[in-house]
Amino acid sequence: MSEIWAGPFLGEFGWETTIWSPWLRHEQHRLKVPFHVVCEDGKDLLYRDFAMVHEVRRMESVRRDCQNAFRPKGGKLTREDYENYCITAAGHGVKCLTPIDLTTVWPGGVPQARQAAFKTHYKKTHGERNWVAIHARRAQHEDRNWPPEAWHLLIDKLTTRGHEVLSIGAHRQTHDLEGVTDYRGCDLWMLAEYLSSCRYLVGPSSGPMAFAMLCEVPVIWWSKNRKDVGRFAGSWNPFHTLEHRVRESWSPTVEEVANSCPLAS
Repeated sequence: MSEIWAGPFLGEFGWETTIWSPWLRHEQHRLKVPFHVVCEDGKDLLYRDFAMVHEVRRMESVRRDCQNAFRPKGGKLTREDYENYCITAAGHGVKCLTPIDLTTVWPGGVPQARQAAFKTHYKKTHGERNWVAIHARRAQHEDRNWPPEAWHLLIDKLTTRGHEVLSIGAHRQTHDLEGVTDYRGCDLWMLAEYLSSCRYLVGPSSGPMAFAMLCEVPVIWWSKNRKDVGRFAGSWNPFHTLEHRVRESWSPTVEEVANSCPLAS
């Protein structure tokens, strides 16, 4: 085997961050052959440390056909699942080659040593900032979304405490809020820089929360999924970044979230 091509990953950003990219990193270390990874534009930070990266435009048409292609029904990925994904992706002009047996990707764990730390030296270069980031998710599961009016109340409280509030995430999957510095849609390199200068990130359980912990940025989060407790304390958090769950719910009160946020120093 002279080289390996893998990707692109078409599922959720959280699974790409916590399962797919660390698994590929682990395989490259184990096999010690050149890796080529195809990924969506702006996500190369997840792979640059171990692979030659080939970025392609965001594939909305492919996503509609292959949403969560690596998160199969029944919890087990088959070769047929992957072959169907490759055929669909190729039909949209996406080159997708890999000799790897991807049945090992899901639902098995990934060695924590193969996670990458994305902490930067932005603080040292630009000085300490009194920034707080929020991920005001607007997901397809509406019951998991905190309403805009709740976010605005929290933003007011954080601003009163002396924080500058940064909004992060994808434009199409987050609320458009007033009273924030809008960094939504930036690439992962820039996101890592901004997060590394924030005191903490606030929001529901999501991919950006997992990414923040890899940037060693404390997170204040909430979720109704009990499995997330183990993820935030373990598999998603290999560097033991500080994390605090507001409560087991998708709908905490503004006061509960605000009281979980440290005061500005």
